[in-house]
Amino acid sequence: MQILFVISFGVLGVLSRYGVDRLIAPSSAGFPLSTFTINILGCFVAGVIYALGERGIMSQALLTGLMVGFCGGFTTFSAYSVQSLDLLFKGKAFLSLSYLIASPLLGLLSAFVAVLVTRRMI
Repeated sequence: MQILFVISFGVLGVLSRYGVDRLIAPSSAGFPLSTFTINILGCFVAGVIYALGERGIMSQALLTGLMVGFCGGFTTFSAYSVQSLDLLFKGKAFLSLSYLIASPLLGLLSAFVAVLVTRRMI
């Protein structure tokens, strides 16, 4: 059953990523806003899933399906890496560095807030 959850939620994660990517236009400065937004949202969703799993509100199979499938399909580290290099190669070192620093920091903050909010709600 777990593998079916991973596959099913993986497809939903990929489709969600595609949808968000189509909705968010690239900024005029070239900052990869859609990937940035997707990764921050994905961290928030992962935080909610973590908190729900921590409280035993969902099965381990569902937890794995959501975390590995949905979050894995939705977020991406490879695009983050390549887009950072792309900015650097285009002479936009400050934007590249900003993206490299802001993404993990805000991702961590987003997951932290999600865990706290979810814990209070349940």
